Formats: sequence, C-alpha cells, structure tokens
Amino acid sequence: MGAWYGDAIVIIGNYDEEELYREVIQDFSDVTIEAMAMLIEKDDDLAKTLVIDAKEGLHHFEYVAKIASLEYCPKNFKFELVKEFGEHWKERIYKNR
Repeated sequence: MGAWYGDAIVIIGNYDEEELYREVIQDFSDVTIEAMAMLIEKDDDLAKTLVIDAKEGLHHFEYVAKIASLEYCPKNFKFELVKEFGEHWKERIYKNR
C-alpha cells in the first residue's frame, strides 16, 4: 500500500477552470510517478508497453526516465529497460532526455 492509503485522492488536471489546480499544486505533493511505479509493479504488460513506447519515441519517455530514476524502481520495469535498451540503459535513457 502507498503512504497515502486511507487518504482522500482527488484527480485534477491543469485544465481546471476553477483555479483548484493552482491551489492544489501549492499545498500537496504530485504522486504521479510513484503511483505509476506501483501500477507497473503489478502489471508486466504496462511495464513493457511504456518502455517500448519510449524506445519508439512516443510520449511516455519523460515518465520512463522519472520512474527509472526512482530508488525503488520496479524490477519488472528494469527488466524491460534492459531488454529494450541494453545493459547500459541508464546512459541511453538520460542521453535522450
């Protein structure tokens, strides 16, 4: 379970017209990357899809780099990174950032 287990979670996009987004980003933490890592850890297909999309230059590259830099990067995600980018995946990922 995440550290926010039991807490209320509100999903607000930066398109919010009521200025709530600006208020929220000042007072709360963005847990997008951590939440994605938790989902990836439980879903091998998601890990594979994100890494392949990043390799093909699709829109997930920034998330892949951020998830890869987490101290607790999911093992299945690292496996896919090595499979698609090779043993020196860190250099390749950060070079393309």
